[in-house]
Amino acid sequence: MRTPALLLIILLCGHVSVAQITFEKGYFIDTLNQRTECEIKNRDWRNNPSEFEYRIGDSISLMPIGKVIEFAVYDKLKYKVATVQIDKSPVSLTALSRQRNAEFENKTLALKVLIEGPATLYVHESQNVVRFFYSVNENEIRQLVYKMYHSSTGKVLKNNEYQQELLTKMACGNVPQDEIKKVAYKRNDLEIYFARYNACLGKSSTSPDMTQYSRQNFFVKPTVGIGSTNMRYTYSEVYDELVMKNGFTYRVGAELEMILPFNNSKWSLVADLYYQASKNTGQFENPSKGKFTANYSSIDLAFGPRYYHFLGNENRIFVNAMIVVNKPIKLKLDYESDVFIPAYTPDLLVKTNVVIGAGFSHRRFNVELRYALPKEIHSSASIGNTSFTRISIIASRPLN
Repeated sequence: MRTPALLLIILLCGHVSVAQITFEKGYFIDTLNQRTECEIKNRDWRNNPSEFEYRIGDSISLMPIGKVIEFAVYDKLKYKVATVQIDKSPVSLTALSRQRNAEFENKTLALKVLIEGPATLYVHESQNVVRFFYSVNENEIRQLVYKMYHSSTGKVLKNNEYQQELLTKMACGNVPQDEIKKVAYKRNDLEIYFARYNACLGKSSTSPDMTQYSRQNFFVKPTVGIGSTNMRYTYSEVYDELVMKNGFTYRVGAELEMILPFNNSKWSLVADLYYQASKNTGQFENPSKGKFTANYSSIDLAFGPRYYHFLGNENRIFVNAMIVVNKPIKLKLDYESDVFIPAYTPDLLVKTNVVIGAGFSHRRFNVELRYALPKEIHSSASIGNTSFTRISIIASRPLN
């Protein structure tokens, strides 16, 4: 049995290694502005390419970037080819220039598109040297200059000219200078800044290099969760109000989420349908000690907006506020007391309340901490009333 299993593993590894580089649907636009639909060999280049392979039918060809102005693999990557001025200054600490200004040279490069909109952000990487470029309103593509250099005394200094460029060419809504100084010469920081700038102009941003999760706009997510319910029960004017804390709660359900097509996919609408149940116990102190147990279950539908803040391509934090329509299924009240308490079946209320939550997403896994504001679930003028608050931890993962 071991030999067939080992053979299967080898075959699977071979299949994976081959499948990592495949021809995928894309296009290129040549220097005559002619667009060609084709399949491009997606090598997921770390260093920006000087050529690429494409296939039309059974014919495979090699295309130098000097013959195109743009090429892309749909929904995965896009390159813009342009002749630009790029800083050739060394970046090694042992070989830094003594000149503060960028030392430009003209080159024709394939620049990877990171954020596209009124302001577009590009990156060029070669031999671990990363340079970012930008254009506004499809005008000239210019480099965002960041350079380390040696002073006359040998001290390492930094030229953060790119921050001044952002301030003078891409300031919207009176962005404070101190905020721009916090924008590091890093992909994540610059992507966030460009997306915010485009949103400030009332325009959306797109990113050909978004993750699969970000490209989709509708998700179905099974959910599970546990939590704690604090319940308040009032039984006539004779007894003190009974507060039952930390009752165990569990919930199962499904969430539907639709990403809205604006503001760089930061907003979504959520509908969360779930069953939940809780059990609380407590003890009356006045006028006599009596143990009290409340078993409560319901089907809830929560719906409302959610806002994401991106921490990179794989991590996000989010907040949401939702209205909940609650349909009680059961409220069973049990008493153990030396004083007679008449049994009754409570009239359950169908009411709405509000929940607020905050969470973290890593790739496709999500976890949320959610708080349900006080809600009354039954009320009787002659008997009493019951209300609760709840805090839950909810985990989910999209099926699609």
